[in-house]
Amino acid sequence: MIHFVSTFPPIVCGVGAYTEYVTRHLDHWRVTSFETDEPRDAVVTFPAARVSYELSPCSCRLPSLADGHELVWLQHAFGIWGKDTDRFTDLVAQLKQKGAKTAATFHTIHFESGETKSGLTMREHRFMGAVLPLLDCVTVFSDGACRALSEAFPQFAAKIVVLRHGVHIYAAISRDDARQRLFRHLAERVESVAKIAKDLLSPETIILGNFGFITPDKDPVALYEIGDQVRKKLAGRRIVTLYAGTIASRADREKSATMDLLQQLRLAHDGR
Repeated sequence: MIHFVSTFPPIVCGVGAYTEYVTRHLDHWRVTSFETDEPRDAVVTFPAARVSYELSPCSCRLPSLADGHELVWLQHAFGIWGKDTDRFTDLVAQLKQKGAKTAATFHTIHFESGETKSGLTMREHRFMGAVLPLLDCVTVFSDGACRALSEAFPQFAAKIVVLRHGVHIYAAISRDDARQRLFRHLAERVESVAKIAKDLLSPETIILGNFGFITPDKDPVALYEIGDQVRKKLAGRRIVTLYAGTIASRADREKSATMDLLQQLRLAHDGR
């Protein structure tokens, strides 16, 4: 039996989607997820008895570990467990004391940072140095992240594996086809995107883009600042800067701060 501790649908979150992808291919599993006010009956197709929504992002506590759980699999050390990574380390230490086999998925691991030789940030290096000795297995999403961790901590390289995010469910697709599908999807929902659809599909256009939750720590405004710099350097080219996202609604964050950020993003558009 594998016991996941993670977000899970209907919570709109890439971490929850990843956990759901993994459980599709398992027979014996259950999930302890975070409290949600969203109606579950209309969208959830998994057996309700397998998932309980009882964790609080403000005060995380370990789920009860019934006999028969061969592995406890924790998701996302950075983010849903708070900025204080000691909380996550404490969870792993508690599981170790209980004698539970423990895995963790690190959804965000840098491998291009200049802060350390391996490419990890200093924060990640300190954190992984504390938690890796306690974990039985670590999964990451990319070869780069795997290489960075293995080079920084070669004594734990055998614990680190790549398990990508949902790649296995998608058929092969060309870049042009993917581009058309993405921008058609956006154009159907946003009038301003529909107006520049031809430019978005043109091979002559340079597109700077990102997507995900709109939160201050992701600093999406910086993307438009980069776009302005590129536009000045390449005055003769068509440059489009595009951020596709939604406001993250969480009990442990003030929504007003994100709304201010949304207004900054709207002001970043120059109307052309």
